[in-house]
Amino acid sequence: MEKEYISLKEATKYCCYSSDYLKLRARQGKLKAIKMGRNWFTTREWVEEYKNTLKTGPDKVFPKRSVKKWLFLFLIMFSVTAGFFLLLNFTEPILEKIIPARVIEIERNIE
Repeated sequence: MEKEYISLKEATKYCCYSSDYLKLRARQGKLKAIKMGRNWFTTREWVEEYKNTLKTGPDKVFPKRSVKKWLFLFLIMFSVTAGFFLLLNFTEPILEKIIPARVIEIERNIE
């Protein structure tokens, strides 16, 4: 039975590693792969075999898409929180430059 070889770029779809990292592991002999010309090729089975030999790895802790989703949510929440605190800290001094201090005093007395 002939093996169906895939490029390392395509192999990234079956694991959470970049093609550069897979190429490094192939050169080190950790990932079964063959070099044709200047390009590396492996099989899906070899990628799965490589993933199963690892004691721990990103795939075993979090699925690939899950990490991206949580990172995206964290960045959104951080941006919103940072924006809120920046708004709180800088709104009053900016308003004092735009609106005369006397108007701000009157508004504070009304509240």
